[in-house]
Order: sequence, then C-alpha cells, then structure tokens
Amino acid sequence: LGGVLIVALTTGSALFFSYRRTPIYSSTAEVQVTPLTGSQILTANPYWTLANMDNEIHVVQSTAVAVLADKAMQGRAGSGTLSVEVPTNTQILQIGYSHADPETARDGAQAFANAYLTYRTRVAVAAYARARQAIQTQIVELRSDLEAAQAALEVAPAGSSDETIAANQVDQLSSQIAGLNTQVASLVAPDITP
Repeated sequence: LGGVLIVALTTGSALFFSYRRTPIYSSTAEVQVTPLTGSQILTANPYWTLANMDNEIHVVQSTAVAVLADKAMQGRAGSGTLSVEVPTNTQILQIGYSHADPETARDGAQAFANAYLTYRTRVAVAAYARARQAIQTQIVELRSDLEAAQAALEVAPAGSSDETIAANQVDQLSSQIAGLNTQVASLVAPDITP
C-alpha cells in the first residue's frame, strides 16, 4: 500500500508540475549557405569551394548577428534561446529560436536568419571592395614604374642595350597594366545572395 501511495504521489506531482509549466515554442528558419570570399568573387564560379559550416554556425551565434537580430526584434532577441544546426552533408543552416510566446519564437528564428544574411552580405561586399582596391593599387604602382621606364627609354642611346632593356620593360609593364585594367573592367559588383 505504501509503494502504491508513493507512485500515486509521484505521478500526481509530475502531472501537476507539467500542467503548471509554461509551454516553450520553437521555430526554425533554414538558410542555404553559398560562400563568397574575395578570391571567389574574382572567379567565374564562386561556388567551387564549400563553406566551413562550423564557421557559419559561429557566425550565426556571433555578437554581430545578435545585434542585428536584436534590432529587428526591438530589443527582444535575448529573451529566447537560439540554436543552430547543420543537417549531415548539407550546406543548410537550421536556425532555431525557442520562446514561451509562439509569435516571438517565429520572429526570433526569422530575425536571426535575416541578420545572418545581412551580416554575410556586408562581409561579401567588403571583400569585393578590398579585392577591387587591391587591383587598383597595383595599377597605380605599375603606372609609376611605367613612367620611370618610359623616361629611361627616352634618354637611352638609340640602338643601345639600355634602349632594348627599357623598351622591354615598357612593353612588359604596359601588358601588365592592360591585364589588370581588363580584370577591373570585368569585375562588376557581385549579385550577392548568401
């Protein structure tokens, strides 16, 4: 009889606490990750390299993304629980958000997914700008070298080895500058869809 009473009290207590406990709602947003780095922006196909998904999980959980999500949720991003998972052998981030309010759970998952995409877009745009600036810096340096080579060519005696060396240098630098100018001309701002 004592054992039955203990089982009945334990079961009753568990039922009582489960009814009094606030339900927690979870929502998940999925994001397909396509890497965009500065070097990939300069290639014809930016999808050759797969993203490091462990890295992407940390990006979603980063302070920078949390700040963007918190702004979208009007200061409520810290009131729930964020979870991030990657299904096996995929490039998909499952961004989950749990909260006692179902609408906040839904809004939280969407806010973190959007914040991740916004952050990744900003990173890609910055990488593109750095890549373009690096090429333009090279062009400026080569133009300076070209001016020096052209000046040397002008003062070199006709038919001398100095003239030949300077002419070769002018041709080589002109060719390098033309190649970089072509690269800059073909380097259009990427259509970024992280």
